Amino acid sequence: MIDSIDYNSLLENFKGLEYVFTFVISFLASTLLPIGSEPFLILVAKFKNPLHLLLIATVGNTLGSLINYFIGKFLSERMKSETIEKIMRKKALINKYGPATGLLCWLPIVGDLYATALGFFKLPLLVTTFFILIGKFLRYLIILLPFM
Repeated sequence: MIDSIDYNSLLENFKGLEYVFTFVISFLASTLLPIGSEPFLILVAKFKNPLHLLLIATVGNTLGSLINYFIGKFLSERMKSETIEKIMRKKALINKYGPATGLLCWLPIVGDLYATALGFFKLPLLVTTFFILIGKFLRYLIILLPFM
């Protein structure tokens, strides 16, 4: 199971690659895979520059959310019109806040769904990416603040 990763062993076996692993784990944590980046980030923050970690984790996690965005966009272009009509009735939050809904993409479990929905409803990519990036940055800033 992915949640049972031994981050200490991972760090010992791959010394010097902490930033690479920060990017990869942050990226994967933001896709639909059930993995969390926080334990690894906290562990690495004891040894590496927290500002570098903040930027790397934010970029990796944002790119992972964009994968979900494009999955949603792909699905919307291939679904039957009856299914799309049912889904359209349920998009009140996205109608109300538009791309700013991307601020919620940092949330565990539902954040991935928000990113997918933003793509499904074809919200503007650049504005949506901006809000996703801000949400991810603030989340990692709060996690890493004690190490700065």
